[in-house]
Amino acid sequence: MIVKIPKEVITINHYIPKIEPGILAKRGPFFYKTTELTRKLYFHAYWSGEYLVDVQYSLTRDYMNSFLIFFVKSGELHFDYREQTFTAPAGTLVLLDCKEKNHYFASQNARFQFIHFNGPTAQSFCDILYEQHGSLFSLPLEQNPLPHILDLMESGGEHDFEIAACFHELLGRLFESTRLPLEARSAPSDKYPSEIQATLTLIHNHYSEKITIQRLSREASLSSYHFSRLFKKHTGESPHRYLLTHRLKQAKRMLLETNLTVEQISTQCGFSSSTHFIKAFASENAGTTPGKFRKVHF
Repeated sequence: MIVKIPKEVITINHYIPKIEPGILAKRGPFFYKTTELTRKLYFHAYWSGEYLVDVQYSLTRDYMNSFLIFFVKSGELHFDYREQTFTAPAGTLVLLDCKEKNHYFASQNARFQFIHFNGPTAQSFCDILYEQHGSLFSLPLEQNPLPHILDLMESGGEHDFEIAACFHELLGRLFESTRLPLEARSAPSDKYPSEIQATLTLIHNHYSEKITIQRLSREASLSSYHFSRLFKKHTGESPHRYLLTHRLKQAKRMLLETNLTVEQISTQCGFSSSTHFIKAFASENAGTTPGKFRKVHF
């Protein structure tokens, strides 16, 4: 009897190394077969597993058309991803876009669960989460459905909708975990620490000028590292993100209230070029350019 292996499983399998040094014990991997309709409509899993590894464990990938999420159960894993290096301790989750080069390894015994997945909105979720928070997350154990997804995949049954719902729940909770409580997000500016208030004033009064992290951190009398952490803690956004959002808000106002050209607005809002301004504006407004925005609202 000839067993026909789904084309998608064949495509994904060649990304799995035949030999992975450092694996002491493993559960899986478990491959999940999905229909074409499921792949079009839902989040869907490719393969998953749980590994216990030692210091010899190390894996590098240059490209793979999937997303990868880890749950570190014990020990810690180290990651090189998007020109950043970080450590994921026990209890944390890591989300990677495998189309970006990534390297992860262990420096001690570690146990982790992982799932490769995709979906029609997976790229948007991953991009927004990385932009707002990076790749490392923390959730209370009872709010983390990743272990349940692994159980469903291990069972061998058909659970397309339940797996999709679990992924939606997981990514939604990661997104919500990056947001400050409503009362904190809407707090009056005078409740910010003086260091942060000083930098907000600088941004609001000088957004047309070149503003760097170094300039803001000097204004706050803090190192760039500590300033960035404190700024995000109190505003919910990175300094770069806050500055970009403020500039785009001013640009919208100018587009509606003045006859300035797009090039003039670009300069007055502190963008390095009109091309940069148009690209940033369209990215934040569902592809609508400044010119189209002005025509629609007039």
